[in-house]
Amino acid sequence: MNDINSISEKILEDSEKLIKKIDFPQDHKYEIIFNLLAVKYGLIRAFSWSVPTFPNIDEYEKYGANHWTDFDMQIGDHDSVWMKDFKEIVESCNLSIELLKMNASKEFDYDTFLDENPVPATMGDIDVPEPKIEPIAKIPASKIEEFENQFSSDYNDCEPTCSHSRISKSFWISTKNNLENLRKNSVSMKESERKEFSGQPKCCLFWFIQRDTEILCDTITEFYGTTFDFSDKALKHYVIHNFWSHDNFNHAERMSRLNNRKDMTNQKFPLLWFPVCDRCLNDSGSPAEILHNKLEEFSKKLSPEIYNFIKKRGIRGHYF
Repeated sequence: MNDINSISEKILEDSEKLIKKIDFPQDHKYEIIFNLLAVKYGLIRAFSWSVPTFPNIDEYEKYGANHWTDFDMQIGDHDSVWMKDFKEIVESCNLSIELLKMNASKEFDYDTFLDENPVPATMGDIDVPEPKIEPIAKIPASKIEEFENQFSSDYNDCEPTCSHSRISKSFWISTKNNLENLRKNSVSMKESERKEFSGQPKCCLFWFIQRDTEILCDTITEFYGTTFDFSDKALKHYVIHNFWSHDNFNHAERMSRLNNRKDMTNQKFPLLWFPVCDRCLNDSGSPAEILHNKLEEFSKKLSPEIYNFIKKRGIRGHYF
């Protein structure tokens, strides 16, 4: 990473130029500038955003297009950007941008799954107030991997109209060398590996995987209480189509915990785009605190217009 203090004037100059170049809604505009320059000056290695409805390569011809730069992309609720123009802005920062196919499989933690015990011992146990629970160790870790893979169109047999049948795609911005590395490994890299590559601490990533696993268990519990088809196919179909459903067992409690953690993160680390783990929330000198302090010091070097907006609102995570 560059010595930020030694190049303060250059950072300020770059941010003022980008304010004039980028025609986005204000909140998106300032966040994209913050991220572009954070990558340019080495605070983070990359950032991205998911575009699941963006046309696939095999669809370009029907739109009369040859490349993703031929398309507009919606920004916010009412605005859009021509990707050719945006690519030129990115490259003016000596960075590269690419649309990459991503690995859409989920990640769950087997130990958390064991702790939650979501599977009844027998179907008859579902009808009694306190059913006996099957020792979950009888369910192998390989079954969790099957659940993980079901979220990817490479593994499921969802109808074409289903969102899970679409190829997972994201725009990525980084240096040329980093982007080449991402391009080679994008399909094999797990989501947590991509997020860690972008700068998120491993401990916070694992905290969220644990929370995701608890929600998986709630989904499975809901499945056994709402169906008479207990086949493996029915279970997998239910899990991917009802995962994170507001109607699921215990969902309000799970969401309350996640929302409370994000609120606490915003209060303590307003420039972080992810909920931090217990350690990072409570320990001095944690990975999240170190990252936040670097980003906070960097934000002070940007245009006052950007700094004041970010200081007031924080980072929402439009582009991570």
